[in-house]
Amino acid sequence: MPHGCAGGGRGGIPSLRIKGLYLAIATLAGQLIIEWTINHVTFISGGVQASIEVARPRVGPMVLSTQRDMYYFLLVFVGLAIAGTLNLMRSRIGRAFIAIRDHDIAAELIGINIFRYKLLAFAISSFYAGSPGSCTRTFSASPTTSSSRSRSPSTTWP
Repeated sequence: MPHGCAGGGRGGIPSLRIKGLYLAIATLAGQLIIEWTINHVTFISGGVQASIEVARPRVGPMVLSTQRDMYYFLLVFVGLAIAGTLNLMRSRIGRAFIAIRDHDIAAELIGINIFRYKLLAFAISSFYAGSPGSCTRTFSASPTTSSSRSRSPSTTWP
């Protein structure tokens, strides 16, 4: 999860100067580039035909083996995320986010560092986007790829 936050911070640097539709297109292009890199660069993931084994998640001594266990674990996580977001929006950082959202030129004139807060927003949003993905991935059964296809992997879930 911290990797998503750091990756969003690094990936957000080139995107700070663009807005609107161009930002959406740059985001989609970045996602496609990252996905292609993970799937095709062998020293990162083993390549297209790789198989990744992930153990069932644990919370202390308890193994989350059923969907009900994972639901309650994620429910606690969602509650913490909502509480954290509400507290963040009430803080100095949240007020800076709101000022930048409402009028970024006026926010810069009153002394808010636009670059810093936009980069922080990218990092926080990457954390919130990456957290459910990592939780879902650890709960899913281990994927195996079909060796019959050479270019497009077919993921099967046992």
